[in-house]
Amino acid sequence: VDNVIYNPGWKALHYNLMANEWAGYTPVNGQLTAVGNVLRGGFDTAQGLRFLMIGGIGDLDYFGRDNIMVDKWGDPLEELGSYETGRARIIRHSQPLDWPAGLTAMPAIDVEPHVLTTAGARRWDRDAHDVRLIADVAESRGEIIDHEDEVGGYPVQTETRRAFDPSKWNLDD
Repeated sequence: VDNVIYNPGWKALHYNLMANEWAGYTPVNGQLTAVGNVLRGGFDTAQGLRFLMIGGIGDLDYFGRDNIMVDKWGDPLEELGSYETGRARIIRHSQPLDWPAGLTAMPAIDVEPHVLTTAGARRWDRDAHDVRLIADVAESRGEIIDHEDEVGGYPVQTETRRAFDPSKWNLDD
């Protein structure tokens, strides 16, 4: 619910039950509900990307609603696909599967600006690298990051410390 998936390479969401994982047991259908998500292809995204791919032997019960799926140029992407010729199939449902009571998804059209504005543990303390990475996603310039050196390295933090004061240690609380 309410995610941005940007420049995912060759797959965004996938489900794959391998036969050897279920040896001796009857496979059980997986369940996936996807609501209010944004998939944006980028320059590292493979041609023909789908929002949800399936493989293996197990079927997937699926409900999808209000998901935006576009390539790097903003053209629509297909929702479903398979990356093998196995028997697994995606079974569409008309209602969400196991939806938590009281959960309201944000409209997908509002998700990307919200995520880019609020992402990060300390968004009020973003450094120049953080700002550049978020701008790269917003403007479709971003690429898959394989190493911290590709984005300027680890953040430089000012050291903080103070001497241990046992009087401030309260074991009774």
